[in-house]
Amino acid sequence: MERFFGSLKREQTDHYTYGTRQDVMKDVVDYILFYNNHRLHSYLGYNSPVNYERKSLEMVSNFQGVGKVSCGDMTDTKLYPHFDVCILCLALMFTDVSRRNRFILSLKEKVKQGGVIIILDKIEPPAGYMGTCISRMSIKNKYDSGVKAKAIIEKELSLCGAQRPTAESFFSCHGFQSFFKIGDFVGYIYEEKIDT
Repeated sequence: MERFFGSLKREQTDHYTYGTRQDVMKDVVDYILFYNNHRLHSYLGYNSPVNYERKSLEMVSNFQGVGKVSCGDMTDTKLYPHFDVCILCLALMFTDVSRRNRFILSLKEKVKQGGVIIILDKIEPPAGYMGTCISRMSIKNKYDSGVKAKAIIEKELSLCGAQRPTAESFFSCHGFQSFFKIGDFVGYIYEEKIDT
């Protein structure tokens, strides 16, 4: 709630002098509608709250896997019980960088003995020429698979600021082992040891 009131003041009410109480009320209501329906939020992967919830509920309704699926902020590990297997697929890169460390530590507290955490995600591409080549090959592969050039460009630009790949060193410092790497797409696994 503090975040909302900070945004309301910073983005709206601090810029105006209001003549009547009704003017204030109308402006606040208009801002609430804007905030929930149109304003992009970094902690929601640069979606509006309404769009984020719609996408999340759509994914939940399409789930056909084994087990129970729930919808919520994935970094709030209080939402789910201890587990044997947790798979994060292209999710960590959309998690606020300042929350990643705490999130992984919380996940490691939830994994049962003998259980695993599997992360499939993007890492920061190498610098220099190699990074440029990987980026170009990725774009070419999308184009070769039938995606229109305009769609590729729009998608790539939409990810600016929303997608923040993780440094490769992040995984090793948390005890994850690499099990594959193709360009800047990686797979890491963490196994909770069984006490003997």
